Amino acid sequence: MRSRTLRIVNVREKAKSGEIEEFHCLFLYLLVFSTMSGNKGDQREDVEYVLKELKEGSPYGEMFDVTYGETTIDHNTELTKDESKTKPTFEIDNTKLKLKNQYLTLVMIDPDAPSRDNPSSGPYLHYIVINAQKMDLSDGTTICNYMGPSPPSGTGPHRYIFLLYISNDPIEHDKIQDSQRRHFPIRNFVQKNNLGLEAAKNFITSG
Repeated sequence: MRSRTLRIVNVREKAKSGEIEEFHCLFLYLLVFSTMSGNKGDQREDVEYVLKELKEGSPYGEMFDVTYGETTIDHNTELTKDESKTKPTFEIDNTKLKLKNQYLTLVMIDPDAPSRDNPSSGPYLHYIVINAQKMDLSDGTTICNYMGPSPPSGTGPHRYIFLLYISNDPIEHDKIQDSQRRHFPIRNFVQKNNLGLEAAKNFITSG
């Protein structure tokens, strides 16, 4: 009788253990799903944020020049991958800056990765230089190395957006690795570093 009773107890314990394991797996699934859903929401908001910054900064795009080879871009400029594979030169019109003796930050970002219809990898970061005071940004610190446009074949036109910011104080930020380019949290970067948008402009490269 004793051994039979023990067997019943063991079966019940295993059943309880199975229920706990099942509950634990369900909990982990819901937690991961919730986290992924939140990340997707943040990512979509970051894509919308980049486009909002472009809209607000475009009227002031003449404040700075971005030149690839002999081509200075405007919002209608189309460049090939080869034409834009090397970092451009920059020149900011100091007379049009709202405030003087500020620190300049320039961000290059693609909201259309892998495509405009499905920007599931955007915003994709291509370049950041911070804490520049010279109008060609030559004294700035590069925290994300320049990566030329490389839109996948068949994904249509991508907007490569340059966002020019200013700050009252120099900012501190770790070097951004290649693995951190996808889904770059641009809103958090701007807010954390108290950056003010000065101007924006873009060019187009098609996949």
